[in-house]
Amino acid sequence: MTDFKFKDEEVTQLMKLLSAAEERIACHRKIIIHEEETIKHLRPILRKYCDHVWVNDSLEPSKKRCQKCLLLKEPIE
Repeated sequence: MTDFKFKDEEVTQLMKLLSAAEERIACHRKIIIHEEETIKHLRPILRKYCDHVWVNDSLEPSKKRCQKCLLLKEPIE
């Protein structure tokens, strides 16, 4: 197996790419958190006003998901 021989300028460029990638990942994490907060506020409205059509969830077949609003059906206690 051969050893990699990078020039200083190549290492600098790779580090810039790594830094930019890390910044994008941090930005995406913030977007996901923001979207999750929005969903928390929408759920009660969807529960109240959607005419649910329950189907088996593709990720968890033992659970039901509304085909219209995508909420998971809560178990009846």
